[in-house]
Amino acid sequence: MLCLYVHVAGAVEEFVERMAAGVAPGGTLFVVGHPAVDPATGVPTAAAGQTQVDLEAARAVLAADRWELLVAEHRPRPTGSGPDAVIRARRRA
Repeated sequence: MLCLYVHVAGAVEEFVERMAAGVAPGGTLFVVGHPAVDPATGVPTAAAGQTQVDLEAARAVLAADRWELLVAEHRPRPTGSGPDAVIRARRRA
């Protein structure tokens, strides 16, 4: 399941749960979005005021007994417009 830069209506946890429900055992969930605040600088990003993916919310939903969390980190963008929040998880069989 792939989801890129979706603006979430409601709680991020609910969004991640809905996306994760569509992943078969052994499959991959890949979600990328912009945090509202750059975690390195504390400065609001271009996504300020928007709800996109949140690393802590995703970690809370993707339980270790059901998911192998391969990536859950902020990665800088080459344009300098703030980081991306990147989540890649594999559903355990």
